[in-house]
Amino acid sequence: MTSPTAEAPARQELPAGSGRRWLAATLLLIAATSAVRLFLAWLLPLAYGESYYLASSRQLALSWFDQPPLSLWLIAATRWLFGEDSTLLLRLPQLLCFALTCWLLFRLTARHWSGRAGFLAVLLLNLSALFGMSGGLFVQPDALFFLLWLLAAEALWRAFLRPAGGGAWGPWLGAGLWLGLALLAKYPAVLLGLGALVFALTDPAARRWLWRPQPYAAALLSLACLAPVFLWNAQHDWISFGFQGGRAVEDAALDPLRMLGGIAGQAAWVLPWIWLLLMVALVRALAAGRRHRFAWYLVSLALPTLLLFTLVALWMPIGRHFHWQAPAYLVLMPLAGRLLDRWLAERPRLGRAARDGSVALSLLTLVVLAGHVSQGWLTPLLPERLRGEDDTKELVDWRPLAELLEAEGLLDRPDLFLVTNRWHQAGKLDAAVQGRLPVFCFCDDPRNLAFGRDSSAFLGEDAIVVANREFLRDAAALYGDRFRAMEPWRSVTLGRSGREEVVLTLWRARGYGPAYPMPYGP
Repeated sequence: MTSPTAEAPARQELPAGSGRRWLAATLLLIAATSAVRLFLAWLLPLAYGESYYLASSRQLALSWFDQPPLSLWLIAATRWLFGEDSTLLLRLPQLLCFALTCWLLFRLTARHWSGRAGFLAVLLLNLSALFGMSGGLFVQPDALFFLLWLLAAEALWRAFLRPAGGGAWGPWLGAGLWLGLALLAKYPAVLLGLGALVFALTDPAARRWLWRPQPYAAALLSLACLAPVFLWNAQHDWISFGFQGGRAVEDAALDPLRMLGGIAGQAAWVLPWIWLLLMVALVRALAAGRRHRFAWYLVSLALPTLLLFTLVALWMPIGRHFHWQAPAYLVLMPLAGRLLDRWLAERPRLGRAARDGSVALSLLTLVVLAGHVSQGWLTPLLPERLRGEDDTKELVDWRPLAELLEAEGLLDRPDLFLVTNRWHQAGKLDAAVQGRLPVFCFCDDPRNLAFGRDSSAFLGEDAIVVANREFLRDAAALYGDRFRAMEPWRSVTLGRSGREEVVLTLWRARGYGPAYPMPYGP
């Protein structure tokens, strides 16, 4: 008699024993997509976030203002090993982490369904802009976080599979360690623990573990991994937890349209055709309930992250943070691979249309986006108003600014520092000069850049104020009372394909003091 938690495997197009073919196909897919990302890593300048994380990592610490330390320690180690001249080498750890994530995703999916389902899950992951074109490429916490999230999810599943009773300490402590490392990479990993609790409460066999000490020991081990975060925050008035918690409880009028806009943003970032497959797979798994235990486990892990970060847009503006749900979509990928595998077996025409259409549309999107990001292909087609909203301008190369400072003999002056008024602009400025001059963000939201370096140590010295016209037109009006004298000096025009997209006005500022009143800092 069939177990109530069992599920009949999908009928296969290929004969039994073809698992090795799908293993080989998956390894080839990972190699091919990694090669594409290597090319993009070489081609594309650093984005705002990448530059910001690089700038943050210059001042090593136990933790940072708006993220835990593990990913920034990795970035600092990469910079120490390879320097900063090559964007490809700076991005190499992210590419490696994402390749390992792809392999782990295949292994998880193939083990529970089929090799073809595993291959399709990896294919969909790479076709998604959120993962294959962003999270697996750029210098940011996401690639490391995705890998650790999936490792923790696998370890927790293995722990749940053990019969609740004596022993089984090793699997649970291993799961606690992986979850702790995920927390040390990004705070939303706490929602993975919440998802595991949802599974324990809703699965009869897993529920028995709630009466055993092992899961609680694992939770304590996870928290122990956060010791550097707790210590740093204790020294800084628990500012990280206040900042992150405040983002989720920011008070605003309830706005269902804003939430719908957030869902649309998620779909656009995942790519609509991939997002629809994920949603169909989620709905089918919810309808099936606990009939397939592993599918229910994946749903349990995904729901807290998916629901919280979608519903939060009801009461607070989320800007363009459509990537917050990414870990949920990651653990839904095996379900989407299984869905597409079944369609290919049972409804071949639909399956091929979904598979081939996703490949074609995603490749077209990749080519257009890569061309636009590097060369500004779409800029002449955009109305003037939309050109100002084009987020790809953040990848415009700022190195000509460093070349100007080098030509003027200013790049290594010990009595000079640089100032700008946005944290992301400060990151771009720091990446351009590669740390050869100190960079300060004098504003009310400097984030990580407020820590590790005190501007009062530069009292009496000179500065170059870099004003991006998009964010600051009159630097003297903002900083005039902080220097003995200020005057416009030069302008630097940046862009793609010879177009003017970013205009930087440089101001010479002499005699710094009194010190700028930072909202928080060292």
